Order: sequence, then C-alpha cells, then structure tokens
Amino acid sequence: MQKLIKVLYIVNFYGSPPLNYFEKYTKELNLAEIYILKLPAVRLTKGRLFVDAFIIDVNGKKYETNVDINFPFPPAVIFLTQYILNFILLFTLLKKIKVNKFDICIGETSFGSACAYLLKKLQKVNYSIYMNGDILPNRKSNETYYFNNKIADSIMISGQMLLRKLGSKCDLIWYVTHKIHEWDIKNGINTKNYFFAEAATIDFKEFQNYSKIPKQKNVLGYIGRLDEFAGLDISIESIKYIKKNISDIRFDIVGGGSASVEHYKEIAKSHGVLDNVKFYGYIPEMSDAFDILSKASLGMALYKPDKSNVSLATDVSKVKEYIKVGLPVVITKGGPAVEKEIIKYNSGIVVDYNAKKIAEAIVNILDENNKSEYMELQGGLKNHAKNLDYKKHFKYVWEQILKFYENS
Repeated sequence: MQKLIKVLYIVNFYGSPPLNYFEKYTKELNLAEIYILKLPAVRLTKGRLFVDAFIIDVNGKKYETNVDINFPFPPAVIFLTQYILNFILLFTLLKKIKVNKFDICIGETSFGSACAYLLKKLQKVNYSIYMNGDILPNRKSNETYYFNNKIADSIMISGQMLLRKLGSKCDLIWYVTHKIHEWDIKNGINTKNYFFAEAATIDFKEFQNYSKIPKQKNVLGYIGRLDEFAGLDISIESIKYIKKNISDIRFDIVGGGSASVEHYKEIAKSHGVLDNVKFYGYIPEMSDAFDILSKASLGMALYKPDKSNVSLATDVSKVKEYIKVGLPVVITKGGPAVEKEIIKYNSGIVVDYNAKKIAEAIVNILDENNKSEYMELQGGLKNHAKNLDYKKHFKYVWEQILKFYENS
C-alpha cells in the first residue's frame, strides 16, 4: 500500500473556504494525511490579549492553547505581541504531534506562508506552498488601513510585505486570481512556480440544506472584517434610508474584535440606527456564524470601488459564503470580479456605491408585492451554487500540487 502524503496546513481562520474544502476533498478520496495548525488571527481586541490556537492531527485529535488576559497597551504593541506569540506557538504546537517531517506544508496568508518557508528551511517539511489570496495596502497612501496612526500603519504594512516576500520564496505559489500575481510582479516579487485556482468555493449539498432554513424577510446579513473598504460604513448608512420604508429592518453583523465593534456601534448611533443593528462580534466556529447568516434575506457585500481597496483583487470569500447559506448578494458596481458572476447567474443585485440607491434597491427586493423577483434571485442562486461546488475546483488544485511536488 502506497504511503499517503503528509500535509501540514497552516491557517489563521479555521473553517476558511480554502482549508475547509481542501481538507474535505483530500479526506473523501483518501489522498493525504492532513494536519491543521491554526495560529491566531492577528486582530485588535482593545485592552486585552486574545489568543486561540490549536493543532489537529490526522486522527482528529486537537491540542489547544488559549489566552485571554488584560493587556492595556497601544494597538501597535498588541499587534506586535500577537505576531511574536504566533511564532512561538508555531513550534510549541508542532511538538504536540509525533511527526518529524511533513511532505508538504501549505500556508494561508502572508504569515502562514512565511511559516511554511521557515519550516522548509529548518527541514521540517520537504515542500512549501503559499496559498496567496490577497494583496497589501499601499504603504505610501495618505489613508490608513490597520491603525489611525500613519507611522504605525506604515510599519505594519512593511512588516506584512516582509512576511509576504519570505512566503513568496516557497517552492510553489497558489494564486487565487491573476490580479494578485500581477500585483506581486509590480511590487518586485517574481515567482518561478505557480498556478491559478479559485479558493472560495462551496459544498452544493450544504447550500441545499441551508436553503431550507426560513428567511426573516426584513433581516440583512454581513460577515467579515469591520471596515469601510469591505462596505460596512455604507451598509450602516443605508439602513437609515431603508428604515423609512421598513421600520423593523435589522442588520446582523458577524465579525470584528471588541475595538472595531465599539467603533461601528458609534457609527450606527450617529445614523440613528443602533437599535436596528445587531453586532455578534468574532464567532470562533464558522458553523455558528453560518447559522446566523442563513436566517437573513440578503447578504451585504458593498465593497468600496476604490483603487486602494485590496479586496478588489481577490477571490472574495464573503460573497461565496452568502451563496452557501442561501442569501442573494447585494454587491457594488466596480467591486470584485465576482460581480460578473452574480450578473451572469442572477444570484444577487448590483448597485451603485450610494447609500440612498442601495436602500432603494433593497426596499424594492424586500417588498411584499415583489416576491417574484426575490424568488428569481433564489433560482439564480441555486445555479451559481452548483457552479461553485468544491469537487471540480479542488480536483484541479490537488492535481497542480502533485504535478509540481513530484517534479521537484
């Protein structure tokens, strides 16, 4: 019997579509032994240091490390401390399992890919792969992305670029879009071995199950990071206009640390819609997040159509997650490329980046006298979901990985 390939998959968000369906596909066909190392997502939790990390071995046994303590320091110090802890946790957790060397290591995000490269250098893995799913903000821009302080923000982006350059030295790069590859080249990162494949996919069977859950007709859903570029500011602003026609409108928001949640509560308050917005904050289990979203009627993906918005280059998972749980998508014109698919399948509505126009479109879709249009979107959603089924996508991903690995 041929020995199975041992794969270590490093991720910051457990349950993310790339890991979720890569693991599912390879396990179903018994193609590899999968070990999952989840390092904490580096995020700001005001006045606290929060760490949730674990490693899962091939048999499903989980070894966890959790920290939640008072840490009254500035945001930059909190972020730096989290990064340092992540490197320590990388080796601490690997000691928990009895594997001397992995055949392949896949790292998501710049940090995960840097870890994969480091483990290859330390001869802990034979072959390293960077799952490259995003680009970085412009360090020289006048706008800030991570912090309100321009100097701290610039340092953070420079640190991310350093990690990205280390990760780009991996043996193979898995790009999720051509735009990300073009950005790398433009920024002096040239890689020899790479392939392109979508990473944000779904399981059509799960879509069928979620679609059976009754929708709360006046509830909108949102998942992801809490910031203007992801469309949260304009989404909240649009609620004040929707409220004029639908008084009981509710906006369910999943994601964000305590600091960002407090910030957006203030924004909701300033628009007079705090009572209409429900903040769930960061939810560790994606299944719990999906249960919340699946009860909404529409998924908000109002990405700011600005050239400085890094999300415009990537294969946005937010949209695919809405489709997975049966939500027609409200997306901005000039946003990510998935806009074209939504138009093709009629799986959502494309709107101008204007709060009043967004509100008008949503009120129209939710109108009791306009049920036929919403049902048409549900039909389009089903066809879109079929096309996004993970099996064909990850068959290709696995074939590409094996091709490069076996020829290395």
